[in-house]
Amino acid sequence: MLRNKDEAEDAVQEAVVSTLVRVGIGNPCAYCKRAVYTQCINILRRNKRVIHTDEIAANVADAEAESVPDIGRALASLSEIERALVGLHFEGGWSLKQLAGLTDQSEITMRRQMKKIIDKLRKRIYQ
Repeated sequence: MLRNKDEAEDAVQEAVVSTLVRVGIGNPCAYCKRAVYTQCINILRRNKRVIHTDEIAANVADAEAESVPDIGRALASLSEIERALVGLHFEGGWSLKQLAGLTDQSEITMRRQMKKIIDKLRKRIYQ
C-alpha cells in the first residue's frame, strides 16, 4: 500500500505500540491489523499522495483473506456515489458538512446517508 519499505515498517511499529498500549482489547490481532491500515492511510495523507478506494479495496482483498474481512468486496458492492462519498469522507478528510454542500443536501441528511452506507458495509463485511 505504501510502496516504501521504511514507511511500511514505521506503520507496523506504530500499530504494535498502539496495540500494546490498549491492554484488554477484545481481539488484539484484528485491532493490530486495523491499526496498521490506519497508520498507512495517515502516512499517505501526510505525504499527500493520491489514493483511490479501488486501490485500497484491491490491497485489502489481497491481504490475508482468511483473517481479514473482505472490505474490497463490500466496497465494490456499494454504488458509485456511495463509494465516492466514503472515499471523500474517510480518505479525503472531507467533513459531512462539505459533502452535504457538494450533494445539495442538509448536513443531517448527509449524516444519515453516511450512517446507512457504513451500516451496509458492516453488514456485508460481517455476514
